[in-house]
Amino acid sequence: MPANKVRFGLKNVHYAVLTETVDPQTGETTNSYGTVMAWPGAVSMNLEPQGEINNEYADDGVYYTLASNSGYQGDFEYETMPEDFRENVLGETKDNKGVFVEESGKATVYFALLFEVNGDAHKTKKLFYKCSATRESVENSTTEDSIEMTHGTITITAVARSDQKVSASTGSTTDATVDAAWYSSVYETA
Repeated sequence: MPANKVRFGLKNVHYAVLTETVDPQTGETTNSYGTVMAWPGAVSMNLEPQGEINNEYADDGVYYTLASNSGYQGDFEYETMPEDFRENVLGETKDNKGVFVEESGKATVYFALLFEVNGDAHKTKKLFYKCSATRESVENSTTEDSIEMTHGTITITAVARSDQKVSASTGSTTDATVDAAWYSSVYETA
């Protein structure tokens, strides 16, 4: 399959809760994920790379360049937030009358974020292995002569897992079975 020349769109956003288990004997961390859950209604996503570029100078010029990878951070805009995300990731509790309650002091729950963008030759599917999210922005306005839709927005931070993996994405030579099963579970390298 040829490589994409252009990319456009955003769809099929999914998430899966990450569980990190540390072996008390070895200190090694095992990463596992819960069920991959759909998040319909993606509007836009803009995650900027985080890190620094450090130049080492010698012989009257740049001798060596070191770029640090501190993951990504930015905003995800959507139509509505799934209730399961509110419970599973943001830690809101639903009482016996079906009311969601937000409490301060809840621990951060990490999750994988999966999505795809279109291209002229094929779709590219991407995932960030370890993300955290802020609470949803609250922005609404009165209805006037015409109805304007409002969107929800959260800030997502994607960082490296203990094994240093930050993200993964499909390409023009990705195995068809991997591509077809992208939303069945969080992809782990073979």
